[in-house]
Amino acid sequence: MKFFFTIGIFSIVTFQNFLYGQTFRPFPNNPVISFKQPNPGVWNDPCVLKVNNEYWMYLTSPNGKTGPFDGNVLPYLMESPDGVIWTLNDSVPLLLNNTDQEAWDSKGVETPSVIYFNSLYHMYYTAVPENGQTGQAAIGHATSGDGRLWTKDKIILEPSGVAADWKSYSVAEPGAVVYNGMIYLYFTGVGARQDTTYPAGQSVIGLCISEDGFLFGPAKKVLTQGGLFPASESYYGYSTPAALIIDEAVHLYYDVVLENPQWHQTALHHAYSTNGIDSFIEDPLDIFEKSDFTWTSREIRSPSVLLDSSVIKMWFAGDDIFNSGKFGIGYASSNVPVTGIGMLHGLKKASHTICPNPTVNLAIIVASVNFNLASFQLYDNFGRLVREEKNISGQLFVLQRDHLPSGIYLIRVVEEGNAIIQDRIIFRDE
Repeated sequence: MKFFFTIGIFSIVTFQNFLYGQTFRPFPNNPVISFKQPNPGVWNDPCVLKVNNEYWMYLTSPNGKTGPFDGNVLPYLMESPDGVIWTLNDSVPLLLNNTDQEAWDSKGVETPSVIYFNSLYHMYYTAVPENGQTGQAAIGHATSGDGRLWTKDKIILEPSGVAADWKSYSVAEPGAVVYNGMIYLYFTGVGARQDTTYPAGQSVIGLCISEDGFLFGPAKKVLTQGGLFPASESYYGYSTPAALIIDEAVHLYYDVVLENPQWHQTALHHAYSTNGIDSFIEDPLDIFEKSDFTWTSREIRSPSVLLDSSVIKMWFAGDDIFNSGKFGIGYASSNVPVTGIGMLHGLKKASHTICPNPTVNLAIIVASVNFNLASFQLYDNFGRLVREEKNISGQLFVLQRDHLPSGIYLIRVVEEGNAIIQDRIIFRDE
């Protein structure tokens, strides 16, 4: 049986995470960790693991200081039975800044990202130099057998210093995840902007991959700002990525950075990719904006995510330090939707082919299973469902281009609430 659909168009694929549709609910008593509670108390940069039914949070604070931007920022460990009530493990930081004033980490060891891989805990961190320019940084590495006592390894990634490069000025804010038996290390790369003159710099998400956690391959740019957050509206880019694996797809959670009236992290956002390397698809809407909560009215930043059974748990930092004096870490959660849970537990899912793709005139989609009263859905670049054809049966679909301009299109086939197929079709000119 053949079906011919005339489908709408869009040039950039961005949509409301429809396959895994996440709606985060903030904890009503945020922040769960507050300024000076406990001391030293300027808590920032959370990274949360679940270890033996307990939650461990690696986070930072200026060592022995009570001011929000003073001193050497260093990592600490807190523990919690529920992810909400936290206790500082030790007032002594896990790692210290390097005493060599020329070292990359001579001023701070910030934004710790911790994973367990090959019987070791690995911490990747932002190494901030004492004598560097503001914002300049590299990425360092440390290891631990128990997650508590740490030994520094080395600096694993430095900015290139090449003027036209996307990571010429800084590499920072790592977000590590174990994927396909390797470590995928996402990070913030800062360099000169090539497309416009303002903002002069640009912050993008990069990636390097390691088979052992110590040696990494070349860095690649994987996610940059586009039409959602244009430079023409003073958006600087993205930063502080955290990664989560759901049904073999990589989900990134990150900050959106705005340059006006000054550089600040203004929202938390989400994108995902089926291979973790390219073709990241962004949600059309933010997870949270800084204006959503009084305690984040100056800035919201640094998400950390954890898949705990069927719940996605997220911790994030923010502050209103110059008004209310609040500075801390909040918590939110989202159930994995029915489609996501179904795929995680092996419900019906079709392999398929699209031929040709890209295509000039038409594309044929052949599924590996017969559909029974399924629905064909089309989403636009704002995440809106703009077309739905119901009661589809059979295995073969023919999509004709007709007079559609070249561009990227996204389709979805759903049966009994479960997303059986989702993929992209690219129409191009001869």
